Amino acid sequence: MAKVEAGHMPARKGGCFKTGCFGCLGVILLMVVLPLGWAFIEMARGVPETRRETQELTRVLPAGLSPPAGGLAGVPAGRVYVDFSMAEFIIEPGPAGQPIRVEADFDTATYELIEEYQAEGELGWTYRVSFRPKVSWLRRLLAGSLDENNRVRLILPRGTPMSLAGDLGVGESDVELGGLWLTDVALDISVGEHKVRFSEPLAQPLETLRVSSWVGEVKVTRIGNASPSQVTLSHSIGEVYFDLRGEWRNDSEVEVTCGIGECGVRLPGKGVNVDLVRASISIGDQRAPKRGNLGPTIEGAPTIHVDITGTLGELTVDD
Repeated sequence: MAKVEAGHMPARKGGCFKTGCFGCLGVILLMVVLPLGWAFIEMARGVPETRRETQELTRVLPAGLSPPAGGLAGVPAGRVYVDFSMAEFIIEPGPAGQPIRVEADFDTATYELIEEYQAEGELGWTYRVSFRPKVSWLRRLLAGSLDENNRVRLILPRGTPMSLAGDLGVGESDVELGGLWLTDVALDISVGEHKVRFSEPLAQPLETLRVSSWVGEVKVTRIGNASPSQVTLSHSIGEVYFDLRGEWRNDSEVEVTCGIGECGVRLPGKGVNVDLVRASISIGDQRAPKRGNLGPTIEGAPTIHVDITGTLGELTVDD
């Protein structure tokens, strides 16, 4: 058997220890030096001068049929994408036949409003609007505009078929979609206080409604007025309220997933059949009706299948 020379192993350990120390020091220096260097560069670029301005954008859309005549057949439906953050956002219906309109009041030195439009012939059209910071949070902090009272209002015309999708980032929003002619709605909500409402029936029932939110207080109300065939609602952390009441016009599959916090669900009211597939929370307090059909069957009425799950907190389901 080969002999190990005296002192050989300690030398290896010492080498590994030194290498490890230098490696750790290098990582620490990178973690300290890089952020400090970035901060120095940002400060060297100077403090943006506040420029409070009002902007208005309008976009004329192709003419379409007035619902419900002819349905969607042969009508070029549009697609609206929103990307909003760091402001108060309002989406609301406007008069039929009018352009899409955006009204904004914000600090143009640190934020930007961008609009894009693409006509796609028989396939319809695509409209994108975004409101985002255009300088780093550090420069906005130096300029005192981190907590700027920015406000953006998007007005969508009634009587024009379109889908709505996009991101509502950090901030506050009030999204009123009642009365519009929407095919699908898919919204990803980040942080803050947000409301999505269908205060009156849509021109045509939705195919799908998806609202996925992360942290904060979120309310989605009068979903029945949208009468979507497929509903997916989820919230991660905070307080959330989903209201399934309204004028349902067809059957629907509703899936509600709540994470951590308070979760409230209001089941559809009278005039529909409600099948409560499940209403349960893993850890926490729960108040909900017994699963199964709620009330006597109404012949010819829509049937709404509702599946509700929660992780941690409080789950309240009202019928």
